[in-house]
Amino acid sequence: MFNKIEYMKKWRRENKNELNVYNKEYRKQHPEMVREGKRKKYKRHIEYYREYQRNWIEKKYEKEPWLRTYHSIKGRCEYRIWTSYYKRKIKTFLTIDDVKFLWFRDKAYKMKNPSIDRINPYENYFLENCRFIELRTNQKRKRVRKY
Repeated sequence: MFNKIEYMKKWRRENKNELNVYNKEYRKQHPEMVREGKRKKYKRHIEYYREYQRNWIEKKYEKEPWLRTYHSIKGRCEYRIWTSYYKRKIKTFLTIDDVKFLWFRDKAYKMKNPSIDRINPYENYFLENCRFIELRTNQKRKRVRKY
């Protein structure tokens, strides 16, 4: 039975010098395809993909703006970057559907800058403790630090 892979390996061994000459000529004629060129091509591809991903996310947030709030809440509560939330052990019990419900219940789509607010700032994110209010109003609310 004919095995193409074995045949190619054998052919490369037998024609090693011819292949080297061909490769050198190819590199001279196509300098953009040399290793440095490949890196640039790869970098362009990564930049294109990141831009595509950013645009896709922005379109998703335009259609469903409550998703941005949901992802922000998750980020605050689950990642140690937000140390104040992590230290105070604030967790989220909201789902995407809960945030969507809050969005329409509080008519956040009519607000200039809607912001999620915990009514009691010492408790976790759950449906009864959250509401959407204007960002300026939320910034004016002060919390007395306990720690």
